[in-house]
Amino acid sequence: MIILASSTGYAILAAVGSAFVIVLGYIASILFRSGEFAAYARRMAFLDEKNVKMELSFANKTSRSKTYKNLGLAIKSKRGYERVSFLSHPPFVKGQDSLQVGHSLSLFVGKGEKATFVIDFHLSELSDAQYCLFCQVGKRGFVASIDLNSYNAKPIYFRPISNKAFSTLIG
Repeated sequence: MIILASSTGYAILAAVGSAFVIVLGYIASILFRSGEFAAYARRMAFLDEKNVKMELSFANKTSRSKTYKNLGLAIKSKRGYERVSFLSHPPFVKGQDSLQVGHSLSLFVGKGEKATFVIDFHLSELSDAQYCLFCQVGKRGFVASIDLNSYNAKPIYFRPISNKAFSTLIG
């Protein structure tokens, strides 16, 4: 009788666990279809704190190629976003010979590909404000919070912002 109760408990636990995984997969698919995407960023350590150089890794799991353009850094404040720097020169494509940097300082990632870019920004001063990385994919603008005080690789999550807010960043 005790053995039977234990196996029933394991079966219930397995069923609940499976349902939980299915729900998490469903939520992930909704977020993926909503236009949000994720990347990994790691700030590289240099003597000049105003020179912000970082590795930015994208994984394009869609069936279309993606171009990330109008990359820059902004500060988030109570009034919204304030641009502090655009991408200063063409990024270095790390480890992927088949991938290429697009026109006008944009990043290109083919369908089903992964790419790592080394990007460079120059700031007039480094403050304790909350920094954000912004870019444009298609006609939509996206922004992601980024920690410039850490030199560890961390996931960053881009989320869409309004066209009005994005036009003030690139304008």
